[in-house]
Amino acid sequence: MKNIIKYEDLRFEKYIDNSQIIERTEEISNAIKSDYLNKEIVFIGVLNGCIPFMNLLLSKIPNNYSYNFVKMSSYLRTKSGDINFELGLNKNDISNKHIIIVEDIIDSGKSIKFINQYLRQYKPKSIKVATLLIKKGSIGLSDWYGFKISDKFVIGFGMDIDGSFRYLKDIYIKV
Repeated sequence: MKNIIKYEDLRFEKYIDNSQIIERTEEISNAIKSDYLNKEIVFIGVLNGCIPFMNLLLSKIPNNYSYNFVKMSSYLRTKSGDINFELGLNKNDISNKHIIIVEDIIDSGKSIKFINQYLRQYKPKSIKVATLLIKKGSIGLSDWYGFKISDKFVIGFGMDIDGSFRYLKDIYIKV
């Protein structure tokens, strides 16, 4: 597999190998299984980037769970911008239930704070967050995370630039 990806005037270097992603996701799923033994969980994935991580995470969880999605974006190319939010839930989906929000990456934290605050109005039993990647400045915003990364842009394993590179099995960082 390639170690360098070029896109227009940008270069990305292989940063986290798929085997590391699988191993760390299994550790997160084990923690969730332990914390939520015999409890119903509603996983809420943040589209589109969450899909590979959420799929891997849920494949390891035997608990009674359901899932749904919200669509959120706040990036234009490699820069964070305004939040765009589309809801795919209703009150009965989350009221009085244990919620785990699944994200691909928590960057500035404004998206996860927005979703968390929005979901609280439906009075769930609890809200927790699982993310594959978290940037150092947002460490307190996730209950489980795969990897703490530097403040650089990443692609692969669900994360994109201009809609491209979500399919990559590994994660690449802008150099």
